[in-house]
Amino acid sequence: MGSNLLWAAALAAVLTVPTGAVAADRCRTGPLDRAAVIECAVRNSPRVAADRAARKAVAGRRETARVALPAHPVVEVSAATRKASGIPRDWNLYGTIRQEIEIGGQRRRRIAAADAEAALADARVRTTRRDAIVDGLQAYYDVLAARERKAVVDRALAVATALATLAKARAEAGAAAGITGDLADIAAVSLRRRALEQARDEKAARARLARHLGLMPGNLPQVVGALEPLPVGDRDLDPRRRSEVAQADATVQLRDREIATARRARVPNPSLSFFVQRDGFAELVIGAGVALPLPLPGPVGPFSRGPVLEAGARHREAIATREAIVRDVQIEADVALADLRARRDIAALYDEAVLERARTDLDALTSALEGGRMDLRDALIAQQLLLGFLEAAIEAHHSACLASLAAARALGVDEEELR
Repeated sequence: MGSNLLWAAALAAVLTVPTGAVAADRCRTGPLDRAAVIECAVRNSPRVAADRAARKAVAGRRETARVALPAHPVVEVSAATRKASGIPRDWNLYGTIRQEIEIGGQRRRRIAAADAEAALADARVRTTRRDAIVDGLQAYYDVLAARERKAVVDRALAVATALATLAKARAEAGAAAGITGDLADIAAVSLRRRALEQARDEKAARARLARHLGLMPGNLPQVVGALEPLPVGDRDLDPRRRSEVAQADATVQLRDREIATARRARVPNPSLSFFVQRDGFAELVIGAGVALPLPLPGPVGPFSRGPVLEAGARHREAIATREAIVRDVQIEADVALADLRARRDIAALYDEAVLERARTDLDALTSALEGGRMDLRDALIAQQLLLGFLEAAIEAHHSACLASLAAARALGVDEEELR
């Protein structure tokens, strides 16, 4: 009974924790797998936050466009006194309220333009989210690859140190030439340098990943996962899946609606007025009126075709830009898919069973040399070949992962498919 109560209390505690708090805690404490990197990269990206704020600003602009009246009503109150010979002094009072109204459908056009601008802002958020994910995953794969390279070099360094010690002992005993021991020492020094370089590369990769996730380099939690390409698969390109194309479409729509807005803005807005007047003879005068602006053509007045011509030119520019973006997207996708296929084929050459035998053979070099089954120079050559093979395998799998990331970006793969 007591254990059931404990389980119920634990479940209630988990359910009451906000989802955002759980995600933020996962970013700080880990472990960080591919899904966690995607989530944390988006959550902690200042550019994503900036674009979201810009989207809210566009929403505020739409609220402004929805107002029914183009301007506030104007209330005018005036008073005057008059004095004439034989007539007592008295006051004249005047009151007028005036309101401008739109008759050309400008409000509807402004709302339509604001809607198109909102669609453009949404597409920009999608682009920024995708770029944050790509940067985070690239740093994530760099960390995994650097860690594996360092592990391989450390293993080879341990073998090289043992070989150098054994070669020195044989040279002192007269069982081997001194040059053989020198070659073993040189190989060990070279591997120590490579180990230091790999340690540096791993720290740099971890620092980049930490910054992309909004963390300090020293606070990056455990990174887990393997160098496995993203599940992109061979698929046809649909340009509409790319957020850049969605941005271009929204821009074309926005420019088209700006043309309609510019045309409607040339329709003069009348102003309706209502006035009340009391003159010195105690007469009450009530009336109404309408005022129409007299449009003057340019360059004398603002009634010019310039805004319409400008909007039309910007619309044609947006159409041409969209066509260029679609072409660039198609080229990017073709190149990325070709590169991904080649990188996959290269990575497939390094079979896991062969890699495991290479690791085992690398570790067994010292015992083979001690047992007299291998000459020292042969051991040094075998060490270099095995190390090069293992490093080439890591590079092939790392390149395949980055190629899959580029293909996913080029094809506009959904964020959920990358987790």
